[in-house]
Amino acid sequence: MKYEIKQLTEEEENFIEEKINVYGDSMAPSEPHTEEEQLVFKVEDEDKNVIGGCIVNIHAWGRAVLLYRVLR
Repeated sequence: MKYEIKQLTEEEENFIEEKINVYGDSMAPSEPHTEEEQLVFKVEDEDKNVIGGCIVNIHAWGRAVLLYRVLR
């Protein structure tokens, strides 16, 4: 079986994020008024150009959602 990794459109990204959130909420619903934590990382090439990055949102119950973007 072959797979390809391709850039997402904004619409596709929103669709996937929504499905991940629905599934996560069904497994470990967030508690009201809980704080979220966010970790943000970047990826640079040897010339210090930013070529990608990711954001990890840590929700209630320790559930994490990873968002990433490759810029090249």
